This record gives sequence, structure tokens and C-alpha cells, in this order.
Amino acid sequence: MHEAPESKQMTKHKWLTELFNALPILGNNCVALKQPIAKIATLAVPLVLVAALWAFTPERSPLIATLLGVGALLWVGTVYWFSATNKRRETELQLNCEKLLLQCAELEDTNDRVNKEANDHAVIAEELLLARDKIKESERQYQTLMEVVFVGICHITPEGKLLYANPPARTFFDIDTINWLDGKSLGAIARPEFSETLLKTQRQWRDGNVAACEVALANDGIDDDSDDDNETFIKFLGTPIFDAKGKLSSILVTLSDITERKHNDAIKWKMAHTDPLTGLPNRQLFHDRLEDAVKNSTRSGMGGALLFLDLDKFKEINDNFGHPIGDELLKTVAKNLHKSVRDTDTVARLGGDEFAIILTNLADNAPVHRLADRIVKAISEPHIVSGCYLQAGTSIGISFFPHDSGDPDELIRKADQALYHAKDEGRSCYQIYDNALHSRITEQETMENELRLAIARQEFLMHYQPQFDTNTQKLTGVESLIRWNHPGKGLVPPGAFIGIAENSGLIIPMGEWILEETCRQNKAWQEQGLPKVPVKVNISAIQFENAGLVDSVKAALTKSGLDPQWLELEITESMTLSGGVHDMDQIIAMLWDLRNIGVSLAIDDFGTGYSSLSYIKQFPIQHLKVDQSFIRGMVDDAPTEAITKTIIDLGHSLNLKVIAEGVETQEQLDCLRAFGCDEVQGYYLARPLTPENFVKLASQNKPQSDAAQ
Repeated sequence: MHEAPESKQMTKHKWLTELFNALPILGNNCVALKQPIAKIATLAVPLVLVAALWAFTPERSPLIATLLGVGALLWVGTVYWFSATNKRRETELQLNCEKLLLQCAELEDTNDRVNKEANDHAVIAEELLLARDKIKESERQYQTLMEVVFVGICHITPEGKLLYANPPARTFFDIDTINWLDGKSLGAIARPEFSETLLKTQRQWRDGNVAACEVALANDGIDDDSDDDNETFIKFLGTPIFDAKGKLSSILVTLSDITERKHNDAIKWKMAHTDPLTGLPNRQLFHDRLEDAVKNSTRSGMGGALLFLDLDKFKEINDNFGHPIGDELLKTVAKNLHKSVRDTDTVARLGGDEFAIILTNLADNAPVHRLADRIVKAISEPHIVSGCYLQAGTSIGISFFPHDSGDPDELIRKADQALYHAKDEGRSCYQIYDNALHSRITEQETMENELRLAIARQEFLMHYQPQFDTNTQKLTGVESLIRWNHPGKGLVPPGAFIGIAENSGLIIPMGEWILEETCRQNKAWQEQGLPKVPVKVNISAIQFENAGLVDSVKAALTKSGLDPQWLELEITESMTLSGGVHDMDQIIAMLWDLRNIGVSLAIDDFGTGYSSLSYIKQFPIQHLKVDQSFIRGMVDDAPTEAITKTIIDLGHSLNLKVIAEGVETQEQLDCLRAFGCDEVQGYYLARPLTPENFVKLASQNKPQSDAAQ
């Protein structure tokens, strides 16, 4: 059977319609193809189908052609649209995939980092746990160490409140357990007089500085007036501790017991600054006190005074009673002087029997005069020391500051000069340095300078006073007496300059010149044919104490060629007591050294000192010379006459020749002749003569006075 054309036509259209409906799906799937050839084939298939439909369509109407063309165009457009859309989606998908891959990579990195940090944190946590354990162990060890060390350690707040104190520190604070620290402060440990020192140190700690101070304990039960040897001293050494922000959080303080060191320092200071015999300040501390007193006087406008004093006859007391008794007297005098002054004043022992007093805050000089009077009277009173009756005295020299000087050394010099002037005035008195004394001292200083020039210029000359036999009036010797031919003052007697020469030490070169000139002159007289008589030379105390005296005598004899037997050396009685009892052997040895040279020795001014006969009989002397004070008074005063006769008899009993000096009248000469005196000299017989005039007298070999014959 044949189908109807209409049926066939419907079938063709249906098929075509289905084809068109399938084309998008086919195109979409074709577009999804990746290969370019497949895509071309997909585009070509629809075109072939359209061409086929066109070919088999019986009616090739324009409408059909248009529909076929539109369908083909739609197909191509759809294919291209799907292709572009898929391509865009593919690109977006590719980009998203790439982003996803990057994010995955980042997530992996983050995961690795997190895992690493987690591991690090775990390590840190473990280390922190170990560190915490170590800190706890350190704290335990630190606590144990603090509890067992012997040094006191405490922890305080910046305000000084105690946070912790180890056992040694707790003993300083007088507490038994650490629980009792509440309310305690560092300042409670120090005595009140050290509070300012501790507060100053605490301020340094709060300023962030390491600082130390030394204080005495407040809880030692010691009164302020008690002996310092019973005090307990500690040393605070504070170290500031800061928190992480640099803020002061607390202070670590060590407490060291320095009592022993303090006491040792006090002992050393006392040994260096006080006199071991009397306990008074010594010369060094005296100088320090005087400097302070002068400075304070300048600031305050108040005056002050310096008193220099020494004991009269102290040497004789030492010689007669021994040094232990003399030391006891010095301690007694020291106590009396200390009681005589105020607590603000200073009494010092400078050495030997020399003392000094510093008076301060004086409105006028009246208290100084009263004190000097009291001291002179008190020391002049008899003292009973170890059963010995002692009679001493004192001479005082006074200078004022700032009136006399503002220089301590100058004040000392002026007070010392006033002291020597007091001795010259008769001792047991006081002298104040004033303008008159200054003038006298200036004159002495001027004369001292002139003496130095005189020695260099040889301005001295010798006069000679003859000595005669009391009975025969024959010349027996001659005493050499120095004179100063001053270029401006003329002939100056020895009494005007010998004392200055002795005080300045110029007596040594002057004495050597006297020895040489006297020996030379006597040798010259002998060569002129004059009677050979010994020449007598006075030896001063300064020369006698000089170790070179023996050599000087030998040198003078050697240089002049004089036989030693024609030289006699005169030493005063007081010179034989220039040393103590223990020095007497040295004095005797010196006299024997001189005697062994071959010269004669004589004791001059006999009767004015306190020589012991037990010593005199040991001296290798040949003559005793009676002091002229006995000769002047023996005619009119019976006791003096008796003493003079006794001295002459004593000399004879010791096998010594006795010479009387200062004979000025016939009555004195007759009296001495009656007493059996061996030799005489004096103005009545002959005055001191120049060498030329002595030659005339020696040629006659008789006194100048006819009455004396």
C-alpha cells in the first residue's frame, strides 16, 4: 500500500521538527567536544541536513527556504553561543580551580605553620614548666641560703618597711621569727644620733644608687654617756631592685657587724691622737683642734686663746725622785688642768712637761687671766705623789686669736715666745704676747741675724781677766771673755748676746772660734816669753751637749800648738744636771774624755745648783769656782759668810783648788784669804783686759790694784 502524499508530507515535517529540536542538544554536546575537527563536523552536519531537506522537499517555497536558512543560522549561532558560553565557563572553572589550588596550598602552609607553632608552644610550655620548677628550686635555695648565712640580709620597701629579714638580721631587730616583721622599719635599728645618716642613705637608695652607712644599734641598752667600747656598730649596704618597667620595687640590704673594726679603729685613733701617759690629746690632735678653733672663731666672731705651759723644776724632780714619780706628777697636773676648763675647751700634752690649752668662744680676755692665775697657783702648791713631797711650778705663755694671728702656727710661735719670756721673768707666772713683747722678740731676731753675719765677718774679739793667788798675788791664770765689736753699737758685752746665741744654736760655731782664738793667743803669749798660765774657757750647756765638743777641743789645741795643760774648761754646776739620773754616766764619761786630752776642768758658779756630792767626787775636776753671789753678800751677811766658808772647805776636802770670782773690795779679799781660798779674780784686782793690756799686766806679774797688794 502506498501512503498518501499528505501523510508522507506530515511525516517529513515531523522528522524535520524533531531534527531541529535535537540540534541544540547536539550542538551543545558538539560544542563540548575538545577536538577542533569534531567541532567542524558538528557544524557541517546540520548544513548537510538542511541541504538534504531542501533537496527532498517537493515544494521549494520561499518560506521554506527562509525557515531553513533561519534554522541553519540559529543552529550556527546556537552552536557558537554554547561554544562561547562553555568556553567562558571553562575559563572561570579553570580560574576557580587555580584559586582553589592556591587556597589549598595556603591552607597547607597555614596548617604547617600552625602545627609548627603548636609544637613551639608545646616546647615553650615545657620550658616554662621547667623554668618554673627551677625558679621554685632557686627560691627554695635562696631562702635556705638566706636562713643559714652569717651576714644579716633584709628586704625593705622604698619607704623602709621590712619585707623579709634572715635570722642574723632578725637578731639586730630584736625579733624571733619572720612573722613579727609586720610594722618594723629599718630606722628602728639605729640610735637617734644616727637617724640623719640613715635617712640620707635611704634617700640615695630611693634615687637608685647603691650606698652604705654605719650606725650604732638602738636596742643595745647603752646610755648616751656610757663607754663607747660597749656599743654595737653595724653597716648597712643597700642595693635598689627595679621591676620590668624600671620602677623601684624594693631594696636589698645587707647588715654587717662592724663592732670589732670600729673598736680597733677607735684604739688606733686613740693611739695616734692621744698621749698614752695622761690620756690627753697629743700634739697632732692639738693642731687639728687649734685649726678648727681658729676657723670657728673667724666665722662666729668670738675670740679664743692659746696657752702654752710647762712645769718649772720638773727636771730636778725627775733627777731626784726618778721618772716614775715624775710621770705621776704629770698625770696629776693633767687631771687638774682638765678640770679647770670647760668641756668645749682642749687640754693637750705636747711632750715632756709641756702642755697646751685652747679656749674658745671668748667674749673678752678676762676669763683667760683668771684661768692662768688659777693654774699657776694650783701647780705651785705642794703635791704628794707616792709618798713624795713635790714642789713644782709652771710658766705660761698666752696668745689670742684672731687678735694676734689667724694662722695656727703663728699663734703657737707667739705663745711659745711668751712662755720663754715668762721663764725669763722668774718663772711661776704667765705672760701675754703683746706689742712690747713683740718688740723685744723683734730685737732678738734682729740680733740673731746680726750674730750670723758677725760670725761670718769675724766681728768678735777676746778680753782676758787675770786670776791671782790669794796670798802671794801672783798671776795664776786668765779667763777668756768674748766681746762683740758691733759695727753700729760698738763693744757689746756677752750678756747681751750669749743667750740669743744659745737659743739659736749659734753658740756652737761661736764656741769653736773662742777655743781656737784663746788657744792661739795663749800660745802667742808663751812665745813672747810671758809666764805660762792656763787660760780658762767657759763651755755653754749647748756646747757640752754637743757630741763634737771633744773633737773641737782637740782641733783647737792641734791648730794652735798649745800644750793641753795650759787650757782649762769651765762648766757650770747646773750643766752637770742637764741629764737625768740615768744620764749621769754619760756626763761623767764626757768629762773623762775631755780630761784625757790633758786639759783641766773646773765647776763654775758652784753653790747655785743642786749637785750631789756623790757625783761631784766622781768628776775628774781640779777646781771649784765659788759663785760671785756668795762673795758679794758674805761680808754683811753671816749665813752667806758661813756658806762661802763651807764651800771652800768642801773643795779642799775633795782635794780641789777653790777660786772666788767677783771680788770687788778689800774686805772681800781679806775674808777669802782668811777662809783659805786658793785663787781670786774680780774688778778689785783686774778688769777684763785686751790682749795688749794683759801683756803689760803679765809682764809685771801683779794685780792692777795697789790696794790689793
